Amino acid sequence: MMLLRCRKYHLLSFLISWIIGCSSLSGQNTTVNPTEISFDHEGNRLHGWFYKAQGKGPFTTLILLHGSVGQDGDIFNLGQKLSKEGFNIMTYSYPGLWKSEGNITHVSALGSVQSAINFVKSEYSMPSFETDTSDIILLGYSYGGGMALIASTFDSSIKKVITIAPGDLSLTAEYLNNNPDARISFEQMIDRTLSDTTVGRGTTGKQYVEELLTNRDKYNIKRYSGELAEKKLLFLVGWLDSDKRIERDVLPLFRELQSNGAENVKIVAFETNHSFSNVQTELADAIINWLRAD
Repeated sequence: MMLLRCRKYHLLSFLISWIIGCSSLSGQNTTVNPTEISFDHEGNRLHGWFYKAQGKGPFTTLILLHGSVGQDGDIFNLGQKLSKEGFNIMTYSYPGLWKSEGNITHVSALGSVQSAINFVKSEYSMPSFETDTSDIILLGYSYGGGMALIASTFDSSIKKVITIAPGDLSLTAEYLNNNPDARISFEQMIDRTLSDTTVGRGTTGKQYVEELLTNRDKYNIKRYSGELAEKKLLFLVGWLDSDKRIERDVLPLFRELQSNGAENVKIVAFETNHSFSNVQTELADAIINWLRAD
């Protein structure tokens, strides 16, 4: 694998990528009408959408995890595209975001993944969406990519993870801890972004960062490389991505996985930046091909 020449790291794009997450992605496509869903997480109702596969079940089900703030609906039109190819897609908003109840914290976002898994396995989902509860896959983008990797290690039933430009929160914590001015800017940006309570609720920029710094070790993906090495993993990355750089966010983890004996790790790289806006069809095709090769 050839790496792009190391590019100068831009603080502004780094900060924006964690706050906005999926803001540049296309919204919900109405070609396929998803089912609006909600499920419980620690007494709060989380809101989402379920794209039922076309065909005869039971179906492999992918749980699609957004960026840090994300949006209320599909991303990269993956719900649309994969459901037409015979795969269930479920997506939802983390606690305290969009229509989901609760407060936004990294801890609650990570914990909500298990609640989503439990929903897919529930007595409601199995007959309604013909879910194959033995084949649930976590699929995450950016912030959600890191959450997918870590959350999979907490549930032995999750054998496969797909991660698109994954972000490691421990790297963000390290940078903010060592750069006071950057931390202040980051906190202010969060406050501005979440000033609209229809988007996010229940925190301040300072609280958001303090929680991140307190739990930074928990969010270090390499810490889980031993457990992840036992799973089947697909990394989808962008050569031109300056927010989640291959050489910083992916390759060190890949080497850790190798050192732990991982045998089922695949990396597919595209000529794109963090938005993946010019390769959405190729992105979906890579996922479908990987799923069908199993």
